[in-house]
Amino acid sequence: DRVKYWITLNEPWVTSVNGHTYGYFAPGIKSPKTGVYITAHNQLRAHAAASKIYKNVYQQTQKGKIGITLNSDWGEPKCDSIEYIKAAERSMAWRLNWFADPIYLGEYPKVMRETLGDRLPKFTEQEKKDLLVSNDFFGLNHYTTFLSEPANVKPVDFSTDKRAIESFDPVW
Repeated sequence: DRVKYWITLNEPWVTSVNGHTYGYFAPGIKSPKTGVYITAHNQLRAHAAASKIYKNVYQQTQKGKIGITLNSDWGEPKCDSIEYIKAAERSMAWRLNWFADPIYLGEYPKVMRETLGDRLPKFTEQEKKDLLVSNDFFGLNHYTTFLSEPANVKPVDFSTDKRAIESFDPVW
């Protein structure tokens, strides 16, 4: 009852991408076509389920708040061209909106749904409702900014799906 802020998950993007695309982190699986998206989906479902339990069983007596902490670098277009702006928006969709949109809007970003099709899992109507009431606060870990530019590639797995190249300004 002394803890007033609960975080269900810290940086689920890292677990999904580094653990299920590149295999850097546990469980060390390389499944960039679908596994990365299934992992993210299940983490969002777990966040909603844990939040629901806390809100229904403990929140009234403990008077605490529950949320999730996401990580996201910021994507800036490398120049002011509309193609570069769209590339930066796609970069942000695959970094932040992938997890934030289901929680605050009830669905994955439109660009992800259109690009990934059946590779992106779908939420049930109940899961959407549970996600929409799952966060009392929003935690964000931000580490850096990158420059985005369009990549002329076919989206076949996590590394190409956003169709954007991310780089850093050398003066940074």
